[in-house]
Amino acid sequence: MDPRGQMMLSPGDVLAGYEIEGYIARGGMAVVYRARDLSLGRRVALKLIAPELATNDKFRQRFIRESELAASIDHPNVMPIYAAGEAEGVLYIAMRFVDGQDLGRLIAADGRLDPADVLPMFTQVAAALDTAHAHGLIHRDVKPGNILIANQPENHVYLTDFGLTKRSTSLSGFTTAGHFIGTISYVAPEQIAAQEVSHAADVYAMGCVLYEALSGRPPFQRDDDAAMLWAHMSAEPLPLAGYVPGIPAAVDEVIARAMTKDPQQRTQSCRAVIAELREAFRTGEIPPPQTGFSMSQRRAPADSMDDQPGLDEPILTPPAPAVLARTTNSRNRRTPWIVAAVAVIALLATAFFALPRWLEPEFVSYQGEDEATSWLAFDRPADWKAHPNLRKTCFCTNQYSAVLETGDWTNVIAAIRNGTSVEGLYAQQTTRMDLSDATAVSQHLETFLAKNKKELGTPVPTTVDDHAAWAVEGTLIASKDPTLRLSIRYLMVRAASGETDHIVLFTRDQDAEKLSDRLDRVQESIRLLED
Repeated sequence: MDPRGQMMLSPGDVLAGYEIEGYIARGGMAVVYRARDLSLGRRVALKLIAPELATNDKFRQRFIRESELAASIDHPNVMPIYAAGEAEGVLYIAMRFVDGQDLGRLIAADGRLDPADVLPMFTQVAAALDTAHAHGLIHRDVKPGNILIANQPENHVYLTDFGLTKRSTSLSGFTTAGHFIGTISYVAPEQIAAQEVSHAADVYAMGCVLYEALSGRPPFQRDDDAAMLWAHMSAEPLPLAGYVPGIPAAVDEVIARAMTKDPQQRTQSCRAVIAELREAFRTGEIPPPQTGFSMSQRRAPADSMDDQPGLDEPILTPPAPAVLARTTNSRNRRTPWIVAAVAVIALLATAFFALPRWLEPEFVSYQGEDEATSWLAFDRPADWKAHPNLRKTCFCTNQYSAVLETGDWTNVIAAIRNGTSVEGLYAQQTTRMDLSDATAVSQHLETFLAKNKKELGTPVPTTVDDHAAWAVEGTLIASKDPTLRLSIRYLMVRAASGETDHIVLFTRDQDAEKLSDRLDRVQESIRLLED
């Protein structure tokens, strides 16, 4: 069966021990089926990932590793994951089958939701997100479609699709570079700007979904992707008070705190957002913020009615005459700003669809300068230097202990804690090792990394400079402070000389997505000079 056929299964087909019972849904990167686990007899939702992604070694490693991490979270509102892996060339994930509907369909059917239903629903969503954040996992794609409401137990909420790395050639969800992970209607400004992403991005996205649940519409609606991205970066959503029945002005303040552009100024947790929202509905008064954010810190005026097409439809009550007068005057005052914004949006669209070459970092050729590394050459960023203080260092053998062996982690911890960009490449040759299968590779990795606390994915076959190799992605964790993490790509190559080549690309964990393309270029440039 060809890969495309594998994605379109029929009742009775079996894949990875799961018998297909029926079709559930299809998205841009996956198809979901209702299936039965033949070994345990339970019903599952079986998600199959697009075959073109399964052929990407890096994606496959990350998919399995992050699915395993998501499966380790034990919380009643996090969708239980039973298994994740690869079968017949298709990546799959098996999770609990939920008889119910997602929030997106509920909003589409009912329009805006009653606040009395929104509060208990998002109390569960917030609990799931905060628990994930406590485990070091950021969702990155909080949206109505990933919030499932079960029929039994009634109104029980599950948050799903944790940790799935998504890529697309369209801005309608993701960038080709793979940095932009999320859905465009709910994505945080720092994700758009390819800046460091923290739990605050999920707080922002939950604020967007809250807005949609209460109004029936996403906070921003634009005609094209570039304009939508610009709105997330610079605009404020239309306040709900005065337009949506039963919404006090205090609710707008709570949502504004959750959606402020600066992640440092957002409400500190998802549970805190819901606590403030509950108080705003109860008293009608603005609850005290948990951050330094204030309404005066907003970077741009709220969208007018003209900027939000469709917000005058029946789900919203007409504004009072005084409000209409203010809107008209605001529109007149903002005409020059709108003209300028259109020009900026055009520039942003150009930047997103055709990044100029001069923005790319300068790369220079590097070849090992001593006997230990003379077998290796690669293109390195010009600002990498062989220096042990971890400041954008190109590592060689003599810095091995500073990165991969425990010691006291002094250099690594100091650099991560001080916000230094920790990135580089380590290389070493050893005598021949058994690289016959993934199990043997995993055993060798345990030996090489035995002193480190670590989370590693499953080894997958790949090539390095046309040599057969194994690739493993994972994280090294400081034993004294688990928030200090080093993301690694470990390559083990069968060298023609009979030795085994070890090549490790690494970066600070929170920079892994941002620097992904940069490290990809280094990895693709690796040349083995011993032949």
